[in-house]
Amino acid sequence: MGRKAAGLGQVILLFNSRQSCCHYYEKEGSTMHPRRSRRINGRISIGFAAAVLLLLCVTGGAFAQQQDTLQLVGVNPNGYSYLGDYLSPYVIAVNGVNNYLACDDYVNTIAMGAQWTAYAYSWSQVAQTQFYSSQGTYGYFNGTSYGTTSMTGAQAYQEAFFLASNILNSTVYSDQQALTAVNMALWYLFDTSISTSNLPSGSSTPSNNTSYWLTQAQTNYGSVNLSNFTVYTPSPIGSSQEFIGVGVSTSPVPIPPSALLLVPGLLGLVGLRKGLKLSRGR
Repeated sequence: MGRKAAGLGQVILLFNSRQSCCHYYEKEGSTMHPRRSRRINGRISIGFAAAVLLLLCVTGGAFAQQQDTLQLVGVNPNGYSYLGDYLSPYVIAVNGVNNYLACDDYVNTIAMGAQWTAYAYSWSQVAQTQFYSSQGTYGYFNGTSYGTTSMTGAQAYQEAFFLASNILNSTVYSDQQALTAVNMALWYLFDTSISTSNLPSGSSTPSNNTSYWLTQAQTNYGSVNLSNFTVYTPSPIGSSQEFIGVGVSTSPVPIPPSALLLVPGLLGLVGLRKGLKLSRGR
C-alpha cells in the first residue's frame, strides 16, 4: 500500500493496490485509514438497506388489494321473495354507503344486518372471484331443457354481469315475476344443484321464465360493458355471499397514516445516501 501526503489545502490520496480503488479526503491532515472508511460506509449501507426493507414490509400491506366492509341493510324495494328467499337487488352498505347489489351466490346465506369484509374485484381481477375457477361447468338452457355446460370462468361472469344488470334495472325489479325469473337464472348459472322444477317456466310472457334469461345471457354476454361492474367476493371465500354491483358508490379506504409518514422517510434516506456518495467523491 502506498500513501502520498500533500500540503495544506490539498487532497490526501490513499491508494489500495489490492482492491484497485481510491479513497480520497479533503479534510486537512486526515489520516483516516481506507479500511476504517470501508467499515463506516459498510455500516451506512447496511443501515440504509435495513431501513428500506422495513419500509417495504410496513407499506406493502398498505398498497395491497384493499378489503371493503359490507353490510346487508335492506332488500329489494318491493320486498319480493321466492321460495322463502328475498330476491335481489339487496341494499348493501359498502363502507357505509348504501347501494343496490345483485347476489350471484345461492350456496351461502346471510341474515339481515350481517357484516363482512370483501375484496372489490374489477374485470381485470375476475379470476380471483368466487366461482371463476371453482367449477368449469355452469348452468344453461339449451333451447329445450336445463343442464350444465363447459365454459370459461370469464364467460360465466360475463353472463352473470348481463343478468345482474337486468336485476338492477328498475323496470325489471318492479315486476315480481320477471325479477324472480332473472334471479333464479343468475343463481342457477353458478349453482346447478337448484331443482329445475323451482325455476319459473311456462309463462306466455318470455321474461317471466328463467329459460328466457339464461338464453339471453348466452346470446348477449359479449355486449356488456365490463368496466362498469364490480364483484364483491367475501374474504375468505365462502364466509358470506358474493355480490355484483354496477357503478357502485363507496367511501374510499384510506392508506394508514403511518404508511404515508414513512414515504418521506424513504426519500430522506435516499437523499442522505446520495449525499454521502457525493461528499465522498469530491
